[in-house]
Amino acid sequence: MSALRFVNAIMTFVLASTCFALACSADDWPRWMGPRRDNTWNEKNLLQSFPAGGPKILWRTTIANGFAGPAVAEGKIVVGDFVTAGDFRMANFERLALKGTERVLCLDEISGKILWQHELPIEYSISYPAGPRCTPIIENGKV
Repeated sequence: MSALRFVNAIMTFVLASTCFALACSADDWPRWMGPRRDNTWNEKNLLQSFPAGGPKILWRTTIANGFAGPAVAEGKIVVGDFVTAGDFRMANFERLALKGTERVLCLDEISGKILWQHELPIEYSISYPAGPRCTPIIENGKV
């Protein structure tokens, strides 16, 4: 599996998992590791396993590459990605310049519609240059 397909598969899983959690009326997960940064879910009556065929997909939204986790709060999902025409497959720890656009996307948690996005041209010269690596924080209506 190519690196691009792997990253896209991971992001699809993360968004599908997020959607499933939203369908269960879960607490907000507004930052990395959750509301208290302790990786603890306080929900009751969680499924022990997914139903046959997986969870029902409520919506899909295409996002590009990255390692950023989504933040979910106040009815919104915020996640970062990296759009590039370049090939970011390279040896581990190899640092070649790669130009592209880093984005922050804000999605509606019910429909998956992109509510807004912020873009910034960027040149990576880091190992694993497939995209942003941080999880946004949503607090008091701000990211």
